[in-house]
Amino acid sequence: MHYLSKFLLKITRILKKTSNIFIIFITVLLVKSYYFVQSSLSNILFLLWAREVRQRF
Repeated sequence: MHYLSKFLLKITRILKKTSNIFIIFITVLLVKSYYFVQSSLSNILFLLWAREVRQRF
């Protein structure tokens, strides 16, 4: 979480220097894809864990 906030601060500094719509678009896409990957990974891990639990008990 700490790293993500640092990353976002860097992005905002870059955006202040170059107020380019294209760069803003790319950063939004990056953040969205990052969150999507994280959530899907956690979902998969949860499903695997649930399957393990069901097999044990």
